Amino acid sequence: MSRLSVYHESLPAVPNKVLSLPEHISATLAELGVQFAQWPRGQLPADADDAAILAAYREPLAALQATGDYPRVEISRVGPDQADRIELRDRYLAEHRHAGVEARFFVAGQGLFSLHIADHVYEVLCERGDLLVIPANTWHWFDMGERPSYVTLRLLGQADGWQAEYSGDEIASRFNRLED
Repeated sequence: MSRLSVYHESLPAVPNKVLSLPEHISATLAELGVQFAQWPRGQLPADADDAAILAAYREPLAALQATGDYPRVEISRVGPDQADRIELRDRYLAEHRHAGVEARFFVAGQGLFSLHIADHVYEVLCERGDLLVIPANTWHWFDMGERPSYVTLRLLGQADGWQAEYSGDEIASRFNRLED
């Protein structure tokens, strides 16, 4: 089940608010300029190739692309036996931001996004069917878990791919990790 937990940055053990209804998650994040939505879950086999995934989500993907500048669409797959999964997790777990928007739709699996906005951290547990659109220059980090298993459609507002500016702040180390 998708979930939004809101923390003050100085109290990582005590959430101010925990929401699990998609419409409440969406409304709370919309106040921050962040989009959360759920797309209909396509019926895809576990081994669906990129073309099948793109075909299954053609309509909602086209609607999202019509709302902004997304010069790059990628399918990201990370599995529990992937050789570089530890390196990827470490890279994504460091607080960073992007010059362009980043949108992720979970075709399969789950991930925990943490958005650091003003003096709060918004932890968004995304699962199959969830879309999260993070505005450009929003500080955040992402945890895929120790044994990741997910497939996402990733839309980037940067034509040159995933490029990050790291804050150097250790805030991510004080907050929750995704439980496998």
